[in-house]
Amino acid sequence: MSGDGGSLRVELLGRVRAWRDGRELRIGGPRRHAVLGMLAARARHPVRGRELIAGIWDEPPPHAPSQLRAYVAGLRQALQPCRPRRAPGQVVAASGPGYLLRLSPAALDTGRLDQHVAQARRACAAGDLGRADRLLDGALSLYRDVPLAGVPGPWAAAERVRAGELRLTLLEERIEVLLAMGRHHETVAELTGLARAHPQRERFLGQLMVALYRSGRPADALAQFTAARQPGTGTCGLEPGPGLRRLRLQILTADTALMTVLPPGSGLPGGRCGEPGGLSREAAAAYPWRRTAVRPHAPPAAR
Repeated sequence: MSGDGGSLRVELLGRVRAWRDGRELRIGGPRRHAVLGMLAARARHPVRGRELIAGIWDEPPPHAPSQLRAYVAGLRQALQPCRPRRAPGQVVAASGPGYLLRLSPAALDTGRLDQHVAQARRACAAGDLGRADRLLDGALSLYRDVPLAGVPGPWAAAERVRAGELRLTLLEERIEVLLAMGRHHETVAELTGLARAHPQRERFLGQLMVALYRSGRPADALAQFTAARQPGTGTCGLEPGPGLRRLRLQILTADTALMTVLPPGSGLPGGRCGEPGGLSREAAAAYPWRRTAVRPHAPPAAR
């Protein structure tokens, strides 16, 4: 059996699961799942025993080190069922005062997620918005459920928040790509639900207003802005930000910039899909809820 995990696969974007040769492995109890999750999240890098203890227990019991060793022994047996008794672990290996999981990024769903996102953002910058859309859709499809569902401990709780925030960001980026491609009709239903479920994320509301306006529904777009100002909407009584206020004014004045659709081959530069770091002033005006400064047209470089 190879020391790099062989055909082992691990999933964290939902209930923690492990597979070998197409067969799901029985990991054991919740804290054993927590140990596997922590090791998989930092695959090929050692995790100290004290970090594992702090991550899987809110209040570590008196015999936490011995319990951790028992969880690791159980993981080794589950992940390497043919390992000779008392033989050193090859997949879950001892490393100084801790352990490491020998697993390639491609064998981990979060590793594939990172790859999809990086490729999507490069495709955005290169102007291949169709490919960016497919890659972002593939990244979002990797979320099977709430990440690390049912896993106890402070580490899993923090990771659930982080992974959930990333998912919402990817949804925003994918919708940005669809709007840039002129596919606003496809986004209205999804954005209506997202804006209602996440009222404090102004980007969803701004995207919905643009999608409605481009779909010939300016009154509905303005109604969304008005509704966001009402008490009980989950915005803690805060007024919409300056970007949304500018967007409202653009709708009221029928600003033609709101109908901007990028031509094929036009990139969406920036660290994320749809950030206007290198867009012209006219193109960026179609997405005014962003707080990123707009770069004016630059003169041709001297030769």
